[in-house]
Amino acid sequence: MRLLVSSKPKILPSLLPEFSPWLGTLVTPSNGQLKQALSLGLPWACDNDCFQGLDEAAYRRMLANVRGKAGCLWVSVPDVVGDARATLASFREWRDEASAAGHPLALVGQDGAEDLDIPWGDIGAWFIGGTTRWKLSHASASLASEAAIRGKAVHMGRANTYRRYTAARDMGCHTLDGTNVCKWPDVYMPKCVRWLRRLDSELTLFGG
Repeated sequence: MRLLVSSKPKILPSLLPEFSPWLGTLVTPSNGQLKQALSLGLPWACDNDCFQGLDEAAYRRMLANVRGKAGCLWVSVPDVVGDARATLASFREWRDEASAAGHPLALVGQDGAEDLDIPWGDIGAWFIGGTTRWKLSHASASLASEAAIRGKAVHMGRANTYRRYTAARDMGCHTLDGTNVCKWPDVYMPKCVRWLRRLDSELTLFGG
């Protein structure tokens, strides 16, 4: 798994290339991090900042800025926190505009997604969002498994503890993100990379 860092901690360049196999960058409408993402040469993705409330103008600026840029894993389509039905309606509203950026789209899984028809053919990634209870539920894990079987990238948002990292690994995630590493990078970036190394070694040891 890779940790996608969604801010610009000064420690990030200093730890390359040692940490590079476990790191990537998360570009958002508010962080203006595209230049760093491209300069570091790491995989990157685009989130929509909807957990803080969608800024439509900023989201559109981000789409315009990343259009045609190499290395983007996916772009998350605006979602509604905790509401899968409203998120699906938002996905339909934004799908064409977001896809014009030229990158795979990520649909953010929210509470109740297991009861809806997921437009798998329109997405390249499944973003595990939702409330904490739903994120770690059997229903969420089943959707993540289906996404992986269908060849979609799987990402978990708001992962800040080793327990959450382990859950992401067990759910087949390729990437994850969290705020602790952005707020306290000197402490959490080395710690998070240790977690990733440990989980990767367990996968190798047990043939995962």
